[in-house]
Order: sequence, then C-alpha cells, then structure tokens
Amino acid sequence: MRSRSVHACAAACVALSLCTGALQAQTLRTESILPTATDPAID
Repeated sequence: MRSRSVHACAAACVALSLCTGALQAQTLRTESILPTATDPAID
C-alpha cells in the first residue's frame, strides 16, 4: 500500500512541475523603446 502512495506523490510532483513550467513559459514581457533611443540607420 505504501508503494502506491509513493507513486501517487511522485506523479503529483511531476504534474505540478510541468504545470508551473508551462505557466512560466507563457510569461510575456513588453518594453517600450522611444524612437530617439534607437540608431537612425535602422530601416
């Protein structure tokens, strides 16, 4: 019986790490850059 609970706990840990990894992968960072801060040679 103990083996089953250990496997269930391990499966829950793997599922949690996969879910949190997916959430982190979807993070979006937006930056605003003024045109005057760029190189005038950029097309």
